[in-house]
Amino acid sequence: MRSRSFVNFLTCFSFVLLISVVGCSSCSKDQSDNPRLKQKALRSSTNMSEAYMEGDFETFIDLTLPLLVESVGGKERMMEHLVFGSDEFSRQNISIVEVNVLDVHKIVRSSAFEHQALISQEMVMQTPEGVVRDTQLLAGFSGFMGNSWQFIQIQEYDYERMRRIVPFISPELFIGN
Repeated sequence: MRSRSFVNFLTCFSFVLLISVVGCSSCSKDQSDNPRLKQKALRSSTNMSEAYMEGDFETFIDLTLPLLVESVGGKERMMEHLVFGSDEFSRQNISIVEVNVLDVHKIVRSSAFEHQALISQEMVMQTPEGVVRDTQLLAGFSGFMGNSWQFIQIQEYDYERMRRIVPFISPELFIGN
């Protein structure tokens, strides 16, 4: 009797393991054509840009990947950096005229409930020398089935470098772009 329950346990365990392996093989499935995910990622990244433009740094920090916030010393320290940077721009007669979210280039499912996205945005600044346009990439992360997102700016489109900063970033974001 005891060996039969052990066999049942092994059968159930093997089934669960098989489901996990099969399920995880599709975890990184490209979700770029999912209109709901794309809309949510665009809306959240637009909210982040608007918060920055309006000086609503609290909302901006809430939409920033917590790993980045912690790496600069927490919310208060990040707020100090943002206020200082904004004041420094003012002193140098630099103003951000607009920030436009351009496109969601890729969305991948990194686990059953988590998604990551690659989003481009353009920042337009007025400087004493004239108008400057800068295209930037954001990596977006959603742990809530795509319902809410947090972001980090990508300086270079380099997976290995980004992985040192964000260890859980999906390599799928960097394939085919």
